[in-house]
Amino acid sequence: MAGPVPASWEVDPGRTRAFALRDGVWQLRMPLPWHDVDHVNAYVLEREDGIVLVDCGSAGHETLREALVRGLEATGHRVEEVRVLACTHAHSDHVGQAQWVVAASGCELVLHRAHAHLYDAIHDPRGIAASRLRGARREGVPAERLADFADVAEEIEGVLGAPPPAATLDPGDRLLAADAAWEVIETPGHTPSDVSLLAPDLRLAIVGDLVAPAFAPWFEYGYSHDPVGDYLASLAALEAAGEFDLYLPGHGRPIEDLPPVLAAHREGVEAGLRRTVEALEAGPASGYEVAARTFGPFEDATDFRFVDQSVAYLRHLWLEGRVAREDDGHGTRIHRLS
Repeated sequence: MAGPVPASWEVDPGRTRAFALRDGVWQLRMPLPWHDVDHVNAYVLEREDGIVLVDCGSAGHETLREALVRGLEATGHRVEEVRVLACTHAHSDHVGQAQWVVAASGCELVLHRAHAHLYDAIHDPRGIAASRLRGARREGVPAERLADFADVAEEIEGVLGAPPPAATLDPGDRLLAADAAWEVIETPGHTPSDVSLLAPDLRLAIVGDLVAPAFAPWFEYGYSHDPVGDYLASLAALEAAGEFDLYLPGHGRPIEDLPPVLAAHREGVEAGLRRTVEALEAGPASGYEVAARTFGPFEDATDFRFVDQSVAYLRHLWLEGRVAREDDGHGTRIHRLS
């Protein structure tokens, strides 16, 4: 990820909530400091020797840790009881507290192997900042905004560190908890590291940030061949996995009726692609210009989010042969309709 961090990472831990979903299965709703994403969900799965914790919230301020502690306490558990920390993907709001959870409990951290999109910035912040700066220039970001696009503060401030996973989450792997086997399926697109955990016996599916009650896309750009194509394939994979009573997202309420949500998400992607094509009908443009035509006018530093989305849509259209691109001779990539 990239872009400016919140003015303050502090949250109100009193906003944390815990909801019992099944015997031995809890949803934690924990506050976040972002103005457009005010909470994240984690899940507690009980087993005889302790708990499996799925995702662990953001770091950045001691109040975020307190929110996780309060959530666990509301389920009757403590962080020391965590035996496995399974992360649906490597973003700060899902793995931020991982290093502390592992240190406090001695648990195993399990995560998909394609987590470099987060860990690279922690291991080599200067190198990734320089890479982001080059990418922003290539996409035509104005000089006065380049620093925002090169920012690595979220990974440095919102994540405690880069603890090595004890094991990777691979397709077909199973986590045993809540008297059920939770099967791993790969669901990339939002990030290369996204996985979902399916428990047919409980008719529950933990889906991370693949789907949510409302379509709010974020495509991690730069670490996969085609984030938009991956995302559409992941929606199809979830649909093909069978029917579940509840789909448990990383944000928002549990989803009971998946087909209309899938339809809304697919239409959201198609609308994004249509708007990108319409933006180019006004003439060739850089990625930044396409984002400004589609989402602008930009009024604050959040425009980096829209640029990443536009660039992901442009790449998908380029791979389909619907968009051509060339260098303008000054290092900026220009896109035009084929």
